[in-house]
Amino acid sequence: KNLMQYVIVKDNCIGCGLCSKKCPVGAITKTDYVAPGKKLPAYEINQDKCIKCGLCMASCTLYSTALIEQFFIHLQSLKQQSQAILVATHLAA
Repeated sequence: KNLMQYVIVKDNCIGCGLCSKKCPVGAITKTDYVAPGKKLPAYEINQDKCIKCGLCMASCTLYSTALIEQFFIHLQSLKQQSQAILVATHLAA
């Protein structure tokens, strides 16, 4: 679970609050951000409070809540860094 993170894609969020109502630890709160074309403010997840139960994602009818597997993001970052090092090494040679 330490390698997972739930996030709300604010531009997709319609501000219905279903995710916030389902969260058992109160980790989801309303923001001041209203996405273009939307009427209500988007919500966000406090990562320090989130217990990664997945109820927010299950309750979101628009799939605004996404599960990010940080492990894969970290691997992608490492891959990009190693490619940059290889290019820099090749240029220096």
